[in-house]
Amino acid sequence: PEGEVLLKAFVANLKHGLPLKREEKMLVVQALYQEGVSVSLIHEKTGIPERTLWRWLKPLIDKKQEEQEALKDKAAELREQGLKSSPGYPAGSIQPK
Repeated sequence: PEGEVLLKAFVANLKHGLPLKREEKMLVVQALYQEGVSVSLIHEKTGIPERTLWRWLKPLIDKKQEEQEALKDKAAELREQGLKSSPGYPAGSIQPK
């Protein structure tokens, strides 16, 4: 998968490539996490402390939680307006009759 390829390239760069800036490392770690690579595996392969990885991921995780809360609020609002979800349709969607 794409996450594994990115992880291998990142590790290779850390060993012998041009040094990445902190912001660049952070973006790569966020991309890896979004591709499903675990924090423990990123730590294991790169040597970057897990605490640092979680700190770099916090803005991404916070944004995702905010988006989920907004979706829940929108779904509740639509339910109050009388819209319901049906199997195969997302909550709050309008189903064909």
